[in-house]
Amino acid sequence: METKKCTTCKIEQSLSEYRKDASRSNGIHPTCNTCNKEIQKRWYKNNKEKAKQTASENYHKNKDQINSKRRQDRLINPEKLRAQARANYDPIKGKVSGWKAAGIKNMTYERYLEMLKNQNDCCAICNTHKDSLKRQLAVDHCHITNEARGLLCDACNGGIGKLRDSIVMLKKAIKYLKNYE
Repeated sequence: METKKCTTCKIEQSLSEYRKDASRSNGIHPTCNTCNKEIQKRWYKNNKEKAKQTASENYHKNKDQINSKRRQDRLINPEKLRAQARANYDPIKGKVSGWKAAGIKNMTYERYLEMLKNQNDCCAICNTHKDSLKRQLAVDHCHITNEARGLLCDACNGGIGKLRDSIVMLKKAIKYLKNYE
């Protein structure tokens, strides 16, 4: 078994631990795969914008070829792609753009998680636990100041919304219900 010493970590390893490099006289890259990954991670961390720009240019230049390969991969193994999508899906993160579009101030994914923890994963009004709901708790906010107030289930959020977030209307509704007890 042939071996080679990495120029970065100085560890002698099997040639299978190195990538091929046609520009080298021996056809093998001087750094091992492990060191190479670290070097690439460091470069990406320091050059995110340049990397994104290069990736975008590459995609637009090879769009048809890339999309063709993606379609082919979906046809060959659709369950694998579905499983990856499910594993990466976070229903709360998907709501962030909606909060921004609604103009809710200072609402972030991290703040949502903090509010959820402070409310013990329950609706702030009816105390229904999030696991017994079909949908995620909604961010209730003041429509005048756009400040987030708390997390509510759809029923509670819709109820106060239909009563126009008005204490007067809520009191009238309570009085109405008491008349028919």
